[in-house]
Amino acid sequence: SDSKVALGDFDEPDIVPWNLRNRWGNCLMLGLNICHSHIYREGNSCADRLANHGHSLDSFMWWDTAPTVCERSS
Repeated sequence: SDSKVALGDFDEPDIVPWNLRNRWGNCLMLGLNICHSHIYREGNSCADRLANHGHSLDSFMWWDTAPTVCERSS
């Protein structure tokens, strides 16, 4: 996830929505070691292009293959 809130759920499980809290707690009890890092949008050109493209859309889009906006420019 690219959501700061989602990552915060590991530090503060009480902020998880109540209807997911039991399942979230069960997952945490598995003893998983979660590592995360941050990459600026500009560091992932495909994600940056998709985000910019998404701002121009008027409706929901679904692709079965990578859209042309993700193709590398030479």
